[in-house]
Amino acid sequence: MMLMVQAPAGVPTVTSGDDLAALLTPVLGTLTWPDGSVGVADGDVVVVASKVVAKAEGRLVAARDAAERDRVIAEQT
Repeated sequence: MMLMVQAPAGVPTVTSGDDLAALLTPVLGTLTWPDGSVGVADGDVVVVASKVVAKAEGRLVAARDAAERDRVIAEQT
């Protein structure tokens, strides 16, 4: 088994209500792999970051102010 990872270029900004599959399908179809293959194939696994899913589902909450945002980021890292 071989693991190859790529972050595709050309993914548009995701906002609340976006259809992730519709946004990602054309981009995934253009991926070029080191072996010369293009796109995704049967058996491939596509991983999507939870933040992108949350954005599409509208599950983001803005920090109340810059200090709050900095505190939250500091806690996460």
